[in-house]
Amino acid sequence: MAIHTGVYALRRLCAACAVAVFAVVAPISVAQPPIPAAMPRTLLSTPINATWAADHADEWARRGVRGFLLDGVMDDMASDVWAVDGDAATQGNDDRLLLELRDANRRLAEKGVDCNFAAARFTTDRPYFSEPALWSFVEDRWTAAGQFCRLAEMRGIALHCQVSNLFYQYQWDGYTHTGYTAEDLGYGAAEFGKRIATAFWREDPDAEILLIADDWLDAGPLWLRMFEGMVLALGRQPTASLQLLTRSSLDTDNAEQFPALCQRATDILRARFAPENYELWKRRGGIAMGLSPLRRDRATGQARERYPIDTYRSLIAGAKVFSSNYVWIDDDDACWWNMPEEEHARYDALFQKTRRPKVSKEPPSSLAAYTATTPLDDYVRVGEYRIGDTPVYVLGSNAGASAYLWRGCASPLTITTREEAAPSTDMASGAKEKHVSEDGHVHVGPFPRPTLVERLPVREFLLPASLTCIAEDGVSSGGRSTTLRYGFVNATGFRLEGRLTALAPARMAVEPSGQDFALEPGESVTVDGALQGLAPDGAPVTVRLSLALAGSPPLTRDFTIPSAQQLLWSAKALGPIRATPLIADLDGAAGVVVCTTAGEVLCYGADGARRWRKEFQTAFALPPVLGRHWDGSPHLAVADQRGKVYVLKPDGALRWSFSFDGPCSTTGVLFANLHPFPGGELVAGLDDGRVRGVISDGFPYWTHTMPGRRALVSVLPPGPDGLSAIAAVCESGQVACLEHDGAVRWQAQADGSVDCPPLVIDFVGDGKTSSVVTVTRQGHNQVWDAGSGECQTKSSIKTDNAAIFLAYAGQSSPGALSFVVSDGAALFGLSRGFGVLWKQPVSCVSPPSVVITDKGQRILVAGEHGVLTCLDADGKTLWTDTRSAGPFAASPVVLRTEGEPALQCVFGSTDGVSRCVAVE
Repeated sequence: MAIHTGVYALRRLCAACAVAVFAVVAPISVAQPPIPAAMPRTLLSTPINATWAADHADEWARRGVRGFLLDGVMDDMASDVWAVDGDAATQGNDDRLLLELRDANRRLAEKGVDCNFAAARFTTDRPYFSEPALWSFVEDRWTAAGQFCRLAEMRGIALHCQVSNLFYQYQWDGYTHTGYTAEDLGYGAAEFGKRIATAFWREDPDAEILLIADDWLDAGPLWLRMFEGMVLALGRQPTASLQLLTRSSLDTDNAEQFPALCQRATDILRARFAPENYELWKRRGGIAMGLSPLRRDRATGQARERYPIDTYRSLIAGAKVFSSNYVWIDDDDACWWNMPEEEHARYDALFQKTRRPKVSKEPPSSLAAYTATTPLDDYVRVGEYRIGDTPVYVLGSNAGASAYLWRGCASPLTITTREEAAPSTDMASGAKEKHVSEDGHVHVGPFPRPTLVERLPVREFLLPASLTCIAEDGVSSGGRSTTLRYGFVNATGFRLEGRLTALAPARMAVEPSGQDFALEPGESVTVDGALQGLAPDGAPVTVRLSLALAGSPPLTRDFTIPSAQQLLWSAKALGPIRATPLIADLDGAAGVVVCTTAGEVLCYGADGARRWRKEFQTAFALPPVLGRHWDGSPHLAVADQRGKVYVLKPDGALRWSFSFDGPCSTTGVLFANLHPFPGGELVAGLDDGRVRGVISDGFPYWTHTMPGRRALVSVLPPGPDGLSAIAAVCESGQVACLEHDGAVRWQAQADGSVDCPPLVIDFVGDGKTSSVVTVTRQGHNQVWDAGSGECQTKSSIKTDNAAIFLAYAGQSSPGALSFVVSDGAALFGLSRGFGVLWKQPVSCVSPPSVVITDKGQRILVAGEHGVLTCLDADGKTLWTDTRSAGPFAASPVVLRTEGEPALQCVFGSTDGVSRCVAVE
């Protein structure tokens, strides 16, 4: 147990409000960690001159701007800040740019605009991560930047990172050095980040570094390593801070997305960082939401709204609640200000050079409504809460507690023990309303938009919202303990003494179960413990926190800890996983082969222990396959995104490689018996519509050209001669069956365009008769006789989307589940005759996996937002797994460990982690 003193800027709350009677509320999902209580300060990223801004400091303060990201100071990450004034020899207090900015910063700070940062861009023209000689060079530059920021009285430095740039991928051409591995590059990126941040903070230990990042889903793995290196440097600076300004939020017009964006960022960091670095980031880092409300017409220079002013007001209020230290506004078009033309000559003569944006002479008067002020600015943040089904965020002030209904509320809410009227403010329009008390109760709402409700009882809202309970991994039914962190923040303005207790349901316990405390305003108590015992199978667990304060009855709040499948093992790779893992027997025991976009091929044992790892200067997004060499030994094949195929020995050594003259389609390469020679051959469908058969060393065998793009292939079982035919489809909808030598057995036309590879099914079960099943974007299902091409069955399903995935659910009696079809947003269970048995709204990004267990059929579906779903044959959801920090890009597979009857599901994620969970 540890007592933590926060940095909360809490004002003393009215003591009289603290004696109100507490009302019972509904359980709430797991709370997020507390974020700094003070409302975030608003930063403006715009090409403004600091001196001009200081000359108008009163106006900026009135508009709620607390700082600027200033260009013209250190535009290039590796530029010499002392040379900007034209004289590199003048440094420190003799530098003319420094004197100019220090004067501007002091005048801005007098008006409360005291968070000004030097903006720099991460230039991607040099191999910083693979050239240690460059580290000292950039260290010197950041040492100078730290000195400059400290002497100029700036808050720190803001680095535009371009996280989706190819520079942050292992395959960037600048990293092609003999003997330099991906692991070397990862170390170099982390060391580079650690060194430049350390150099900066050594000179300015109280400063903040802001990292401006694009969408996290596109962040290159080397950027994440560099970021982790900067977090390591943060651990050595007790007063410094590292903040992430995310651009993912710039295009949203819905504040409800902000919590999910924050959660996505923290989930990815948790998946990619070492545990101790992730914990350090949670304590000392933060995430800032960004807005981009205005844009400029390139022809006229006129500023225009990107969305209505009402939308903007809701967005900035939501951003302030869910961000950490800052909210930032991207104003690259300089729409928030307008320097008169006659002033340019005066300010152009200054040393801080910024580009001059094209602006209109008279900006529209409506733009004056776009300010950074909100009705929330005088509050402090306490925590998330729920009243019935309505999520709220509780705020505190010297007037008591307030509730920010960030999603509005669909039905009226009743506030108990309220004698005074409760005012409310519509966050979009600013309209106010008073809700009077009736018999000691106040009824408010419904509210269609985000609304602030004020003057609420402290005991009913502020105190329970100050309780937190976090279980990082959820509760599994395997009976293992789950790490649990629970606590309480004193968000009142007076000292509190009492005891915090955690109560678990029957057959479970929390250890340690409680802690006595004596907290001054802003202090918190946190208990690190474990939730132990036998959890109900597949059911969530409710943990009750009891807060007993001296002189008042106990107050309770329930937290629902979600259930989770038992995690059997996880393994971290260097890059994202976009290919379906392979269950392979390479040395007499089951194993898992995984490929990544960092060029890795990894082999794990059934227990998750890594057997071997090989890396190549390429990116893999297609699944590996297992075949036989002509000497009888197993070998692997995997194609990269350019059509180069790598064939590996069982120990991962490269046997040979060759290239198709074009990239493969999503089915990649497959092994098939195409020739009487021993061993297997390879067949691949290419993006240009060709189907290629090759000897496994790459020697060309045959080519068939389909009348359309994206040839997708499947292999038919060997015939009496031991050779295999190939089923192929292309985007235009043509279906073909090709003999082992590439000759056309038959061709047909499906009733629509096709995105999913054909299924090859032996309905009879005699090992001799096969059928080819196709599904089109329009939802048309067809079964073709593999021998004759005759269409045996035809049916349709009604679908709203074009992405179609098809899976076979095994031989079934009439009326039972036989096929599973997904249109990306919904899952359809179909009978043998393609009758729709059920439909469930389940996200799907690749063909589902269907397995047979002792308890029946199980359908495993990889969803768009990193949610793995397991359903039964009736379409009922049995469990979901949300451990993935990134979205899925491939199907899960099933592993059965020798001697272990339980099925295991293996799945890889774009967060770079392979995971294995128990299916049952």
